[in-house]
This record gives sequence, structure tokens and C-alpha cells, in this order.
Amino acid sequence: MDIKHIEHNGIHKHRKSLFQYKNDEFHCKTALTIEEASKFIGVGFEYVTTFNGVMLFRKRK
Repeated sequence: MDIKHIEHNGIHKHRKSLFQYKNDEFHCKTALTIEEASKFIGVGFEYVTTFNGVMLFRKRK
């Protein structure tokens, strides 16, 4: 969804909240096992996805 689509459809009032996290920075971690993943979740990391068998996690700086 691009900016013009948002403005055209009258939801431009919500644009700020839609892009609120655009410039956030994250600490990133990878895990190969459930044990590693559990440790990251236990200290506040959020699961993002699995790519090529590697689980990816992030946590806001």
C-alpha cells in the first residue's frame, strides 16, 4: 500500500500510526535449535520467521 493509496482512500489520518515503526532498530539473533530459541524468547526476543532452517528473532534496541 503506497502513500497515495492511503490518502486517496481517506485513511491518511492514520498514516502516522501506520508508519510509526519505520525507523526502529533491532537486535537480531538466530537459532538452530529449540533450546536456543527458548533462551532468546526468555530474554524478550520476538520470533520473526524461519529461513533456510534458521529461526530469526528480533528485539527493539
